Amino acid sequence: MKQTRKRRPFGVTLFALLVLSFAVLNLLRLIQTFQKWDLLTVLLPFSPIYLLLSGLLWTVVGFPLAWGIWRGWRLAYQLSPVFLVIYSLYLWADRLLLSVYPERLENWPFIAALNILILAWSLWVLTRPKAMIFFGEKNE
Repeated sequence: MKQTRKRRPFGVTLFALLVLSFAVLNLLRLIQTFQKWDLLTVLLPFSPIYLLLSGLLWTVVGFPLAWGIWRGWRLAYQLSPVFLVIYSLYLWADRLLLSVYPERLENWPFIAALNILILAWSLWVLTRPKAMIFFGEKNE
């Protein structure tokens, strides 16, 4: 008996690429922290270890999650909303608590709207019937 591969919905493909983008950005944060360590030590009022560890954490979480979403793993589906909420809280904490320059906070309404839009779209994609079937959360 030949098993047919479930077709990945387009929205799930885009969502996997979004999570992959977050992982890549954090990998770049990790690499840049290593490369610019001496400069960051002089410029920042906090230790670059924070940048290093946060980049490492989100890289280690993001790549497997993106792969799991791409492959249709049920666990990745179940963890995706948790990832979205925790990552959003992390971004806001990072933005508000570690702001070195006051100008960084000037565009907060745009960032908040974008954050809400990404959260809403992601949750909408994950709750579509085809996505739920793809992840095995619903029968055809």
